[in-house]
Amino acid sequence: MKETLGLCTPESKKHIAYLSSIITEDDLSILKSNPEEAQIEIKNIQMSSGDTSCITTIEIDNWLSIYSIDTPGKFINRRTLTLKLVKRNGKWLVDFRKEDLPQNEKSNPD
Repeated sequence: MKETLGLCTPESKKHIAYLSSIITEDDLSILKSNPEEAQIEIKNIQMSSGDTSCITTIEIDNWLSIYSIDTPGKFINRRTLTLKLVKRNGKWLVDFRKEDLPQNEKSNPD
């Protein structure tokens, strides 16, 4: 998760921290037991005017879905995500916000 923070806006930090907090040892064991790595394909990039932000749609195969600390994660064959990216100081960063959390994960406090 520490590497992830370097790829996200500072405003994304609390949401990444929340997601990190619900990952359990059981989830890590499930992840390590799967011999297949996740595969990511960029499906669409929609640039804004000024080339300082974009909306990107990606498909992830072999996604480990984690919704709460009470429920072990499970693999999903394919997941489609839409991410907002912004360009800051010449670097593209994911702008991850509460509204970007999957529905079951939105119970985290702000």
